[in-house]
Amino acid sequence: FEFYTPGFGVAGVIGAVCLLIALYALAMLPLNAVGALLLLVGVALMAAEAFMPSFGALGIGGIAAFVAGALMLIDADIPGMQISLGFLVPLAVASALLLAGTGAFALRARRRPVTAGSEAMIGALGEVVEAADSDLMVRVHGELWRARGDRRFAPGDRVRVRARDGLILEVATAPPGRPGD
Repeated sequence: FEFYTPGFGVAGVIGAVCLLIALYALAMLPLNAVGALLLLVGVALMAAEAFMPSFGALGIGGIAAFVAGALMLIDADIPGMQISLGFLVPLAVASALLLAGTGAFALRARRRPVTAGSEAMIGALGEVVEAADSDLMVRVHGELWRARGDRRFAPGDRVRVRARDGLILEVATAPPGRPGD
């Protein structure tokens, strides 16, 4: 299913973890190998969360795989040969907090104003460089643009970008001052 759908998400995460646990349950892999593989899958999924937009699915699956792998890594039948829960629980909590912190940074970055692309041009201030009938040349962000306006402009007039239509800006009168204000 995962290979036919775009992206890498919940189905792939659950499938990878369940496949490794099924191999363990069917006694096809020794206990230590499954634990080690789950640890590796968990770390890989947590790292992939930083590079792929999965809205936490990869990170949560990674934490679950990491905890399951740590519990399975060492044979619990041998006395004293098991991973301490006092070590494992804080590690899982720290991973979850790191995942939540990364998500918080992503949400904060998403709310910031646009600084690139055509959306960043809207509202920008500029100055008319040439004006001939309805054809204008304006300087916005240090670049020359063809423009059309809501009235006649003269060179030196200050304008504000209202919209962008392809390579032509639609401008309106802006209050007097320097174009960078």
